[in-house]
Amino acid sequence: MTQGAREAKAPRRFQARYRRSGASFSVQDRDLVAALDNIRNTRGAATYGSGQDFSESFAPAAEADHVPTALGVYVKGLAHTIGFKDSLQNEPEVEVPVPEHPKALTLEGVCGAFAVEAIASRRMADVHQRATDLVEKHSLEENFCIVDLATVKALFDYHRVKLPRVRPHYAVKCLPDRGIISTLAALGAGFDCASQGEVELVTSLGVPSERIILAHPVKRPCDLRCIAEHDVPYTTFDSVSELHKILASKVKVKLVLRIRADDPMARLPLGAKYGAPLDKVPELLSVAALLNLDLAGVSFHVGSSSRNPDAYRNAISYARQIFDQAVSMGFHMHLLDLGGGFTGSFNPDGTVTEAPSNFDRVREALDEIFPDDGTFPGLQIIDEPGRYFAQAPVTMACLVYGKREGTNDAGERHMDYYITDGLYGSFNGIIYDGLDLPTYFLQPNKVAPLSHQDEFEKQKISSTVYGPTCDSLDCVMRNIPLPELSNGDWLMFPDAGAYTMAGACDFNGILCSKYHCFYVWSEKMTSTATKKELEDLVYQNDRPACTLVQNR
Repeated sequence: MTQGAREAKAPRRFQARYRRSGASFSVQDRDLVAALDNIRNTRGAATYGSGQDFSESFAPAAEADHVPTALGVYVKGLAHTIGFKDSLQNEPEVEVPVPEHPKALTLEGVCGAFAVEAIASRRMADVHQRATDLVEKHSLEENFCIVDLATVKALFDYHRVKLPRVRPHYAVKCLPDRGIISTLAALGAGFDCASQGEVELVTSLGVPSERIILAHPVKRPCDLRCIAEHDVPYTTFDSVSELHKILASKVKVKLVLRIRADDPMARLPLGAKYGAPLDKVPELLSVAALLNLDLAGVSFHVGSSSRNPDAYRNAISYARQIFDQAVSMGFHMHLLDLGGGFTGSFNPDGTVTEAPSNFDRVREALDEIFPDDGTFPGLQIIDEPGRYFAQAPVTMACLVYGKREGTNDAGERHMDYYITDGLYGSFNGIIYDGLDLPTYFLQPNKVAPLSHQDEFEKQKISSTVYGPTCDSLDCVMRNIPLPELSNGDWLMFPDAGAYTMAGACDFNGILCSKYHCFYVWSEKMTSTATKKELEDLVYQNDRPACTLVQNR
């Protein structure tokens, strides 16, 4: 056979080029020949939407019309599946390092135990690069998160400077992450635990129990036994019933009266469920005295994500009145617990901001109402920040594993995407916590023409992002303009640590509660994104994603 004949008989060489992790690579003859073989072996479906026989499709008169169409279907299929490599047939060998228990509660010990890797800064571009490396290295296809422990330290240092008399007790319920807990323990923080499980988690990491307050005013029997077993020094109460339970349990613990002191502007006011009304305080003090219980202090919680700095001043003033009354009844009052409600984020220059809270106003109120003058010997002041420490350090990543094209009500092109987490998982806060996370993209398998790349990047399509369960309400983002994504891409959610993964469950047997956690240490503190990045690369809902939220 002559060279010309061989060239005429051989299948035409096609090449689809892709960009993966910043480098170009090719899907060459192997995949395209396989696509051609599929076409040859498929009778009655050689052309997209046609019942013509394959041989008819390849008749000379029809060749120009049908071959590109049929081949195009298979080539397009490569774009839908290449992001999964071979994992659609074979489970990938994912080897994710398992953190150890720190041998010593020092920053060095924590960084060693949790395999902490240094990155240039906490800006999303550097986190994005780390995520790209992790996806490639570990063949990830399940949810993972990147936790920046340097961010935790920066927030702790700022808290110490702004509130020097207040020892933070991290609210473990916000995000019971062992890396964050260990880092805060190494820095000297205490811990607000609300259950037996949280006490056992914290103490298992080597934290001494004297650093713990079991700050749940209504405890289960197992929680009371846990206080006794671990010698937890303090617990809260807000009812006569709880005082009788504590007496009957015979547990030796100092009591902290939780009062109601709501900030009506808080994202989530908590007073409807916990906190004694002020008119009930005299009765509670009298019962505690009659039962010979050890009342030691007062606590309050103005509400999650407080927006009114004066709410703390009002609550501190109420607490002082109760301190004075309790001392007059013979109690040794020495613990003031400011609760939580603070937020923490970073300015472009790397400085911390707690806005809309105001640490300066809190410090001024403390110095005025509870001066450090020996009035209350041995006075300790603590707070219970959760969101403040947990939100900014964490970036969540969820795989795009399905897509569907259609039209919206206006007849415009619309895309549906399916990711590996949703309302039953870490996005439960859309319903319970007013969660509205921004997102950006990791596209290791981006399919794009090599020319006109900028135009491709700028195209936006009305899109809805669904979670993985069978519930149609499981929607994370609705009707927002996004670039077209491919299967195998990832949605990245920065500043996502607070009340997200902590509330996830595994509905439908889908493991949304299990994230692979990778730890980093930023060399430089910055805001999450520059102004231009926020405008060009970060996308956010303009209305609630879930109809339950829209209708409440």
